[in-house]
Amino acid sequence: MVKEASELAVKEERDLIIGLGGGSSLDVARFVAAVAAGESEVDELVRFLKKIIGYFTRYSCANDPRDWK
Repeated sequence: MVKEASELAVKEERDLIIGLGGGSSLDVARFVAAVAAGESEVDELVRFLKKIIGYFTRYSCANDPRDWK
């Protein structure tokens, strides 16, 4: 079942999970499924972390109260 979920996450091109949006939730699902299936690679981990770091950097800076005017 985990392998099937991993394959579905890799094939799916749009968000299946309401979450971070913009493809981020699909990245989370893909990464979790790959790790659970024991099929994760360093490249997958790096890609996932870059996406999440970019998300938090983008939205944390945008929501900094010092920038509100």
